[in-house]
Order: sequence, then structure tokens, then C-alpha cells
Amino acid sequence: MKKFLLTALAFCTAFAAAAQTPAATEPEGYRFTDVRLIPMTPVKDQHRSGTCWCYSTLSFLEGEILRAGGRPVHLSEMWIVRHTFMDKAVKYVRMHGEINFAEGGASHDVTEGIKNHGIVPQEVYPGLNYGTEKPVFGELDAALKAYLDAVIKARNNGVLTTAWQDGLNALLDTYFGVRPEKFTYEGKEYTPESFAASLPIKMDDYVSIASFTHHPFYSEFIIEVPDNWMWETVYNVPLEEMMAVVDNAMANNYSIEWSTDVSEKGFDRIKAIGIIPETDIDGMEASRRLREIDNKVVLVFVTNMAQYAIKGYEVNAVDFILKPLQYYDFNMKMKKAVRVVQQYSEKYFMLSEGGVKRRICVNDVIYVEVMVHNVVYHTEKGNIEIKGSLKETEKLLESYGFARCNNCYLVSLRHVTEIGKNTVIAGGEELQMSRPKRKAFIKSLADFYGGGCN
Repeated sequence: MKKFLLTALAFCTAFAAAAQTPAATEPEGYRFTDVRLIPMTPVKDQHRSGTCWCYSTLSFLEGEILRAGGRPVHLSEMWIVRHTFMDKAVKYVRMHGEINFAEGGASHDVTEGIKNHGIVPQEVYPGLNYGTEKPVFGELDAALKAYLDAVIKARNNGVLTTAWQDGLNALLDTYFGVRPEKFTYEGKEYTPESFAASLPIKMDDYVSIASFTHHPFYSEFIIEVPDNWMWETVYNVPLEEMMAVVDNAMANNYSIEWSTDVSEKGFDRIKAIGIIPETDIDGMEASRRLREIDNKVVLVFVTNMAQYAIKGYEVNAVDFILKPLQYYDFNMKMKKAVRVVQQYSEKYFMLSEGGVKRRICVNDVIYVEVMVHNVVYHTEKGNIEIKGSLKETEKLLESYGFARCNNCYLVSLRHVTEIGKNTVIAGGEELQMSRPKRKAFIKSLADFYGGGCN
């Protein structure tokens, strides 16, 4: 039975177990009242490393050790970070560099890291083997990324050498220090695994819950963010139920590990504040702000004011629905919105070239051109040329929104910005449109955009 809960919303983690009232000598500002104080270990400094996920989660687990009756202990952050870098690197190379490799992570990186590699106290493995008293990852991050990219690029016919992992381990050992197989702590000898087993908490007792509307409630899903490199899942519940879990945990003296995005202007880690403005804004203003953040987010207005149909063009809304809602109208407009979402979602296909398989994002492909017996994929990241025919390519891409504008070009409809009398503009390039293909091409474009939505 799962006894304790980790709560997760996104992936740069900010931990807060209990707020403290500022000292009387401090200048006036934001003030907080203690509602419940839960014993925790002292706050640590991640300094110039993007490892908030590790510091916060280990802080949470240290508090759980106290709650379970254990002695205070400072668990080694760099032990987890060092192992996570290695595990992440293996997946990065296996995926040919097509996933994120960076310092960021998530709370489950820590719990899974302890299960797979054990844990040690901070004094056993401080992990600061590069001349600083606090973690500084700028040089390390660049060195690791360059090494892995070189390994991927230099592989011979897709085959890696047997030495690349040893080389990476040597680099990690140089920066973090050699990992101890055994150590003595408080007069007793341990291995990292036996020390983890000696703690009064078990990693399998912790789960992550979230509340998102783009996946069904009461199901598990993978949060689609780059730092979730492990592709771990969270349990999705309605927001009020997630908050009920939090309230119940705190009321019963359990701490909470809360993961969220810390990039908003209302958050300041230096001042230790997070502000949610109470000022109401109307739908148009909210839509404008959304467009500033994401030019692809799908907007549908539900309103009793028909004039929003005109105003909606200002923010590139897909459609609007007039109140009172009619089922048929609502159903049709939502289907239209879903089609647009599906167009923007990233899909991939595989290309084989010289015995090497490459994963290509459909959204990156602007158009495909046949040249003699070769097919050239014109993408946002450069051209890819392979042996093949346009007929074979058309079959491969038939479900991804491509259409022929002549016998030489297969065009991605999502990149089309203009159709002339004899031309089509895609990705800023002018391609010739043949008369026999024109009618079918325009119909395909209309179908792709759901009858004219942008």
C-alpha cells in the first residue's frame, strides 16, 4: 500500500514544507503565518547547477526519515546527480541524440536513482572535485554534451565502440570523484545499497500525482516535457482531489514534495516568493497573453457575444461557440479543434540510410523532392537525401498531411502559406504547381485545416 505521496506538476522543482515568518528586523514585505510546522533538515544550496529537482527531493526524503523516527542525515545530492548523468547519457546515445540532455530532471529521478544505485551521506561523497565549494556545472555540462555528441557522430555504421561508457565514467569521476564501493558512517560499514536499505523509508512507498486536462483523469500518463528523460508516469486526478491529498497529508504531519515550473515572473527563488495575481482579465486579454507565450495553442471562444467572431481573428482563434450551447454545434467545433491539435502534435517516422535508421519529426519536413533515383527531404534542420522514389515516400507520409503539387514535389500542408496561380509557397520557398494537381492540392489543404481554420 502506498503510504506517502509526491505531488508533481512539471519538472523544475521548488520545495516548500513550511513557511517561516521573517524576522522583525527585516524590511516590510510579504509576510506569512505558520499554519503547521513539519520537522525538516536545513536548506541546502544548489548554487550554479540546474539540479533543483535533486536538492528538493532529497530534502523531502530527509524530512521523511525524521518523520519515520530516523536520525538526521544529509544525503549526497551529487551521488544522485552523477548517476543520473550516466543513466541519461546512455538513453541519449541510444536515441541518437534526439532527446534532451541537460541538468534538469524530476523527483522520480531521485527515487529511481536510490533504488538503482543506492545512496550515501554527503560527507562520504560531496561530489565537488573541481575546485569549488559549491556546485558549478557550466564547464561540466558543456564537456558532457560535447563528448556524447562526438560519440554519436563518430559511430561506425551505427556501431558504438566498447569504450565510450568507460570514457564517460572517467570524465564523471574526474569532476565528481570516484564512487566508493564501501564506506564507514557512524561507526558502521555500508555499501551504497545497504545504506539505502538501512533508512526507515522505502522508495516504492512514494508515487507522483498531477492534475492536467490533456489526459483522462484517474489514469497514468507521461508528462511531455524535455526534462522527463526517464519517461516516468504520474497519476492524473482532478485538481480539487489533488489538493485534498495535499491538505490531508499536511494535516497528518506528512511533508509534500511539490514540483512546478519556476519560470513565471511571479516566482522569485531569491526572495522566496510565489505570487498568483487576483486581478481578473477578460477572455480576449487572456488570449492575447496566451499567444505571446504559444502561437500554436488552440483557442475556442464560448460566448454570448457574436462580435467575438470578429475579435477572434485578432488572436487567430479556431472558432467560437455561441451561448446557449447546442450539442451539435459544440460537437462539430470541438472536433475541429481536435484536428488542429493533432496537426501540431509531434509525430515521427524512420528513414533508413546506409544501414543507419534516423528518426525524423514530421513537423520539420517542409517538402520532399525527387531527383533522378534519389529523394531529398527538405527540413527545417537541413536536407536529407536517400535512395528511393516519390511514390514510396508518398505512401510513407500519406497520413501526415502531405500532398503533391506536381510530379516532383510532395509538400507538407502545415508549411503552406500561399497558393498562387501556378505556385505554392511552403517554408518560404516557391514551388511550381501543375494544373492537373491544383484542384486536388487545394482540396487536401482545405481538408487538412478542417474547412478553413488557421
